[in-house]
Amino acid sequence: MSDNLVISIDGLNSTLNRLTRTGEKMRQQVSKNLVKVGFLVAREASRNSPRREGVLEKQLKFQVVEEGVRVFVPINSPAGRYAERMHDGNYRRGKKTVAKGPRAGRLYIRRAINENKDKIISFSKEGFGTL
Repeated sequence: MSDNLVISIDGLNSTLNRLTRTGEKMRQQVSKNLVKVGFLVAREASRNSPRREGVLEKQLKFQVVEEGVRVFVPINSPAGRYAERMHDGNYRRGKKTVAKGPRAGRLYIRRAINENKDKIISFSKEGFGTL
């Protein structure tokens, strides 16, 4: 009498392969959706940013990272020296910022996120019904 018990499940290998492919498709879809979020937030933050010479508007970047998306102004860019102060600080809106409209000013990245929450959520759900 043998102590070995063998259980065979038909189709297990194909099911595991399908799960692996689905996982890869999900990773690709998440990455694609994060790029959409990055473009949206960076574009809206640029529209919200204060304006003096227009450098800050052009320096906003985004990067897909493990935790999600980072929207930022590179510290080594022409706007890097003052971007944080313009985002978080208190200052009077100059003529060019005022001319840009009421949405231009401080907290330009944070407001770009908050004002677009519904779109960001829809991007995060987009494309998963087809997997």
